[in-house]
Amino acid sequence: MGNWIPLAARQGGIVPTIVLSPDFPADGTAFAATHTGVFRSSDGGRSWEIRVEGLGTLMVQSLALSPNFATDRTLFAGTADGNLYRSGDAGESWTFLARPGGASGLVALAVAPGPGESTTIVAGTAADGLFVSEDGGRTWEARVSGLADRAIIALALSPAFQQDRIAFVATEKGLHRTADGGSSWKLVWTCPEGDSLEAVVVSPGFAADRIAFAGTEGQGILRSSDGGSTWQTASAGLPDLCINALALSPNFARDRLVMAGTGGGVVLSADGGASWRVVAEERMALSVALASPRLLLAGLVREGVIRSGDGGTTWEAASHGLFAASLVGLALSPAFESDDTLFAWGPSEELVRSTDGGKSWAPVLEGLGPVDVASLGISPAFAENGRVYIATSDGMFVSDDRGATWRRLGLEGHQLVLLALSPAFPEDGVMVAAATGSLHLSTDGGASWAELEAPVGEEYLVSMAIALDPARKPVLLVGSWRDPSGDGRGRLSIWRRTLPNEPWANLFSRPTNTRVALLGMPDSYGEDQRFFIGNGESVYRLVPDPTERTREGIRPLWLPGGIGRASFPVLSLVAAPDFAHNHTLYASTSEGVYVSRDEARTWQKLAPAPGNRPPVAIDISPGYPKDSLYALALGGRLWRWDPAD
Repeated sequence: MGNWIPLAARQGGIVPTIVLSPDFPADGTAFAATHTGVFRSSDGGRSWEIRVEGLGTLMVQSLALSPNFATDRTLFAGTADGNLYRSGDAGESWTFLARPGGASGLVALAVAPGPGESTTIVAGTAADGLFVSEDGGRTWEARVSGLADRAIIALALSPAFQQDRIAFVATEKGLHRTADGGSSWKLVWTCPEGDSLEAVVVSPGFAADRIAFAGTEGQGILRSSDGGSTWQTASAGLPDLCINALALSPNFARDRLVMAGTGGGVVLSADGGASWRVVAEERMALSVALASPRLLLAGLVREGVIRSGDGGTTWEAASHGLFAASLVGLALSPAFESDDTLFAWGPSEELVRSTDGGKSWAPVLEGLGPVDVASLGISPAFAENGRVYIATSDGMFVSDDRGATWRRLGLEGHQLVLLALSPAFPEDGVMVAAATGSLHLSTDGGASWAELEAPVGEEYLVSMAIALDPARKPVLLVGSWRDPSGDGRGRLSIWRRTLPNEPWANLFSRPTNTRVALLGMPDSYGEDQRFFIGNGESVYRLVPDPTERTREGIRPLWLPGGIGRASFPVLSLVAAPDFAHNHTLYASTSEGVYVSRDEARTWQKLAPAPGNRPPVAIDISPGYPKDSLYALALGGRLWRWDPAD
């Protein structure tokens, strides 16, 4: 049958939230929210294990523990698509609970004892305001009256919320306070233009000391000692005024310890915020947790978790088992058989390269600045010229030395999302880059660019490829996606245009709830102009002769071949080299990798998902079938398929 062979892995990743068990000194239990799921530590934050069984969405943005976690083992997770999940067994398994704000991401959660034996859950959304459930998540009510901004960033409840009904909400407009459980809100601190609130916490002894802290994007730390009615700056000694996270000691009344994650490192105050000292330099900390005066944890942008057991004097990497890198793209060198080179990339991640066939990775964007890589293209003549192109959040860049160094290649200021190179790129120099709603064409290898008319106006461009027609003219294929209309479904369309000047032709249009569209481009396209489309749980194949009549006109006929299930859509689709003879396609879903040897008519599952993590990208060695298939699993581990005997 075959099996998956593990290769390189990227430990770490983006950790926006760390929460500790109320009984952390005894049970050592901590949880981390990442872009690839929930991780749990049972040894004081030294090592981590993935805990995602039952989670339908793995991009987790917020976590909150039950006030009675020590006995009920309950916690809640909010995801980027607005879903709220509950675990009653300390993260071992999860069940869907609610979708309080529709599709708006749940970026902040807080839990408090509710009336009687119930639990009160407060959920802050990325665009639709605040929602409250006072019956453990069964019913929800929007509580937005008085909020100057419905894009919630952070929230905090008074430890005595059931009695005093006090809570705080941070937004780009400023800090809001309620004293009636969220029924009405008052703006108590207004952000200067261009600033925002990023964090807010209240003292464990808030009922007595009335102390709260808030972190801003550019004004440092604010402190209130009157229950949040007034606020003063408390930034003495801060090396960076961008505050991403705050945490107070469980024994704040005695030790006065406050911890903050900033754009320039981790800082600590031992006098209730009056002064600060740097304890971890030059590391952007997104989350912090203060277990005791000596035990500190911080979640970083790419490096996962760091840990200090001596009050911040020394730190150690604490990401063992934390495979949370959000790498989503994979590309093998056209000369992979001889150079063993491949690249991987993803949003908010470094571009990484392996030159040993995937046994190890190294970042290759050093010195380029803070850009996100959206797409990558390798020159077909890579073996000779070492040329690699990347489309980024700030235009195009090229490397002439296999990724060692980079130079700008135009489109500065454009937030690019897609990139495609002509199969005859060394001869014709044709490449196309796509921004959110625009296309840009170069016919001289990126030396100059011209805007290319997009097939549609306001639709999202979601996929792109360039092939050669029988006359070896470059043909651009683009997938566009339109937001849901009155029927609650979006629409995916595939367009074709022979470059540079022929008009667009609509080849495919279907209603769908899945924005991901994949183009499987066989190397035989120049002979028969056939390709494959992956969307939802299907891979569509083109029927050569029949057509279908639609409201938009006559189009080619496409037949779907089921591969996954509605909740496990197709994530990646590639055609094997020499497709005209082997008729082989590979596709991945979150359940695993599938193969079709009859041009997408039928599919067989190779094996379970490698490492039980969804394979988000697959690529095939140009030496296929002598060499094999490679899969990049969610979290950053690379796998190679061994067909065995």
